Amino acid sequence: HVESFDVAIAALAAINKAKADAAVSMGREVSRLVLQATPATATILEGVRSDVLAAARVDRCELEPDPRVEPGVIVVQAIEFADRPEAAR
Repeated sequence: HVESFDVAIAALAAINKAKADAAVSMGREVSRLVLQATPATATILEGVRSDVLAAARVDRCELEPDPRVEPGVIVVQAIEFADRPEAAR
């Protein structure tokens, strides 16, 4: 479905922007993530959630429906990054 694809892209873009804003690598693992979206968008995101979280390397994610968010938009409310692995010696 086009809606599912669009919501997946919006979620990945929001997560990647949060990573860029925090000046961490796009490949950096996320230990905890809180996303907000309208109830309708959240329902669509549930259908592609596992793919989005795998692509963004997210361990745990909470999805909070929020009717104040614009339809189709995903907001990163909170993000915590996993510790960086030690460099190979």
